[in-house]
Amino acid sequence: MEMEDEVNRGEVERLVRETMEGEKGREMRERVRMWKQQAELAVQPGVSSYQNFHRLVDEVLLKNWPK
Repeated sequence: MEMEDEVNRGEVERLVRETMEGEKGREMRERVRMWKQQAELAVQPGVSSYQNFHRLVDEVLLKNWPK
């Protein structure tokens, strides 16, 4: 879904309807749900992304924290 530099009201309406009602919109919402699930899994405790984030916080923020 690409938009040119100048957009008119009718084009915006068409794209919104396509997203909300059409088959393309259903497919986009399904992909968003899939990405959401993957993101939620990636940040659960015990998963490498979670561990790497906490290691970063420890190294960058807590290492220099005044004691």
